[in-house]
Amino acid sequence: GGALAGSADSGSEEMQTLGAATERHMSLSFDLLARVLETGAGWRLLAPEFGSLVENAIFPALCLRPQDMELWQEDGEEFLLRNLPSDLD
Repeated sequence: GGALAGSADSGSEEMQTLGAATERHMSLSFDLLARVLETGAGWRLLAPEFGSLVENAIFPALCLRPQDMELWQEDGEEFLLRNLPSDLD
């Protein structure tokens, strides 16, 4: 690992405590990461850390959190609106 060293479990715990503003920052960060990885230079830069990115950032961000389950049970439609990409055509 590099700068992203840590465990997936600690990442999951951190993700559970995020507020809406921080979740927005995470979303924007992942959008930026995706755009950088689309370029050859970006891939070469991040390839050595890609496993760490997946383990410590991407996977924990995708894990179902207690508040996600609660929203799913209370309002499944709202859960889908919040969690599906908005650009599906």
